[in-house]
Amino acid sequence: MVFLNIPTDDDLLKQLKEGNCPFRYIPDDIGEIVYCNSTNPKGAPDSKKSNVIKAILSVVIPLALVLICWLLTEWDGTSKFLVTVLLACVSYGMVYDSIHFKGKDFFVGTEGAAIVSFEKTRDNYTLNTIIRFDEVDDVLSGEQQKYRRGRYEQTDYHFTFYSKEKNNQREVIAHVADHYEQRNPNGNYSDVKMKSWKKIEEQWTKFKVAQVSEAFKSGQGVSFNYYDRDGYTNDYIIIREGELVLSGNVFNVDNTGTARITKKMFVVELEGYKTYLFGTIEKSSRITIHLHAIANRIIFYQYIREFTDYVTYKLSIPEYCEFDTVWNKPIALRNIGAGKDYT
Repeated sequence: MVFLNIPTDDDLLKQLKEGNCPFRYIPDDIGEIVYCNSTNPKGAPDSKKSNVIKAILSVVIPLALVLICWLLTEWDGTSKFLVTVLLACVSYGMVYDSIHFKGKDFFVGTEGAAIVSFEKTRDNYTLNTIIRFDEVDDVLSGEQQKYRRGRYEQTDYHFTFYSKEKNNQREVIAHVADHYEQRNPNGNYSDVKMKSWKKIEEQWTKFKVAQVSEAFKSGQGVSFNYYDRDGYTNDYIIIREGELVLSGNVFNVDNTGTARITKKMFVVELEGYKTYLFGTIEKSSRITIHLHAIANRIIFYQYIREFTDYVTYKLSIPEYCEFDTVWNKPIALRNIGAGKDYT
């Protein structure tokens, strides 16, 4: 079913500021709201008459296409069957949407974010998630494209927000693992949920950068924690002007050969690093770190450029970071200390 005049996130934000938005619950404890969106931007369910008409059309139109497929095309039986199954699924989804009114509203402010679910009416809402940026210390995120027989199917993604450390442990404040179907979004996501979680991460990044920028300018540097299946290590990566510390290994303009980033790894090689016999013999050494395990990775990208620019190596930052879905779980993690080397 094609719906016309669906408001964009910019439209909804403008309506919110003007006081005529469809939202029933608007959070007032996340600072100034800079972004809002909804999986269902309607202000109220359609009338019963309208829903009946949409339900009928949702059946009649696919049925007509099925009849055309079987009676007027020369396709083989297998192709006709597949088309019939596809149209049946489409019809079911259209009928379901026409008789069920529910959705999720996303709000992103300068100090936090909120996610609100509603069903049957907008007055019947539940505050699912509240993220206050001053309570968050680390954010992990990643995307993984899935292919079947060489064809793109979907992109899985996750976002996990961890609290500040208490008693050598970090609690999960918010977590989502879902997927969208858009092969090359180039930062312009059509999926409302993915776009909204990305906006939350971006706004959190601005909040965090404002906190750490002075430490970097004063020479203290910016540190990043590292997560794996067992737990996390604080200050595993430290970036200062002209100096990079990875698991206690110091890199600077005098000893750094190359530094590069792929969709999965961050690689730093010492001056003179070479391999022989198809990589079985190495001269000098290098360190590789999984990008998906670096907390606050967007901030890491920003400050690692400060280091690589200093040692005259330009980095190409990938559009997204691929991640290992196996270890990512929305559970509290413990501090495993600096004794473990991930390199």
